[in-house]
This record gives sequence, C-alpha cells and structure tokens, in this order.
Amino acid sequence: MKKTRLITLFTVIVSVTVLSVGMAMALSLNQETEKEKRTVENYKRDEMPNGIIKNKPENELTKVLFIRYAPDVKMVCDNDNVCEKKENPKSCPNDCKQGGDKDQITNSCYDFLSKSKSKWNWTEDYYYETGLEYSNNSVTKWNNAAQTMIFGDGNNEDNLDWGVYDNKNSISLGNYPEEGVLGVTAVWYQGKNIYEYDILFDTDYFPFGSHDLDTVILHEFGHAAGMGDLYDTTCISEVMYGYLGEGEVKTDLTDNDITGIKKLYK
Repeated sequence: MKKTRLITLFTVIVSVTVLSVGMAMALSLNQETEKEKRTVENYKRDEMPNGIIKNKPENELTKVLFIRYAPDVKMVCDNDNVCEKKENPKSCPNDCKQGGDKDQITNSCYDFLSKSKSKWNWTEDYYYETGLEYSNNSVTKWNNAAQTMIFGDGNNEDNLDWGVYDNKNSISLGNYPEEGVLGVTAVWYQGKNIYEYDILFDTDYFPFGSHDLDTVILHEFGHAAGMGDLYDTTCISEVMYGYLGEGEVKTDLTDNDITGIKKLYK
C-alpha cells in the first residue's frame, strides 16, 4: 500500500514538474515571440514610418540639383529635362519644373522642390566636414520655423562623398566643375517624400572668400528641407533667393521663408 502511494506521489511530482517545465518553455517562447514582434514593430517604425519604405533604390527616385550662383553668372538652358547648368524654374521651365501648388499666389516669395511638395516625412541625421559646424545653427532655424524636426543631429565626419546616393546626408567642401557656383544641393525624392540630400560648398569661394558661408549654408538647407529657389527680384531679400552677391548676409529666415516652410510641413 505504501509502495503504491509512493509511486502515485512520484507520478504527481513528475507530472507537476513536466507541467511547470512546459509552462516555463511556453512562457519563454511567448516572450521570444513578443520580443521578435517588438523588433519587427521597431523595424517598421524605423524603416517604414507612415507606411513609407525609406531605403528605395536610386533608380526609383528623381534627382535634382539646386545650384546657387554668384550674381554675375548668366542663365543658359539646354532643354535636357535635368535641372542644372545655370538653370532655374523661371528661365528654364523645360529643365526645372516650377514647384508650388495651385493655391499659391504667383508672386509669393516662397516655392517648393516639386509640385507634389516633397518633404521629409521622417527625421534623419546628417554629416558635415570640419569647418562646416554652422550647419547645426541652420538646421535649428529651419526646424524651429517648421515647428517640427525636419533634420536630426549633425555629426562631424571628413572625406564625405557628395552627390552619391549612399543613405548618408553629407555636407562637404569641394571643387564643383563649373565656374560661379557658390553651393549646390542634390536632392533625391519621389512623390511627397525626400529620401536623401547632399550639399557641397565650392572651394573657389569657401571657407575663405568674399561671400558669406553662413548665408549659403542656410539657403542650401532650405533645399534639403524641400524648398525651391526664387528668381523674381521682388524676392531678393529672402534666404531662398537664388543669387548671392559679395558681402550679402542673410542668416535669419524672413517671414516669407517661414511661411513657405510652414506651408510645406503643415
């Protein structure tokens, strides 16, 4: 009789132990599943905010160049559907499509990268070469004006590649192969989304020269945010005006610059 009780007790102990181990394994598996689920959710948030795939291949995107010239450089148009070579939307409409939306007043002193009002729908960091630390002040001004985080943190890194779609927003100094260029911004976009930008400041003028680097940095980051150039002389006082003369300084956004960026990021 004792033997039977002992066997029964042993069976109960083994059963409870197996059940406990099973529950522990199930709990562990559930925890791993939840962990994997959270990882996937984080990936979705990081990689596809608002359902957008961030790292699209370059062949699916449009690349446009915004070039800021010294005021003595004349415009030429080659009608190749590429915005470059002293071209702008006003004088070269075949190459540089006019931005803005249908409700915008024609002579408003702000314009956009594209008619679809492409902008940043997530926040990314950027990388600047030594000597371009003022970039941090410029992005703060655009972020504050838009009342949202368009740009992330700035990181110092030298030997950056300009004009290369490499998932790195780079701010660098270099010799652009055209005369009269103060700064040039390459922007990759599709529809309502910007995917990358690179900004280059020409070493013919910077970091030491007769033109104000801080002004050009603020202007070029406007393009990186999705703003277009202005060429109507009534808009000559705006940061986003396409020319900059010697000794001109525009290191604060105007009311029109602020109105434009707010309209873009509303």
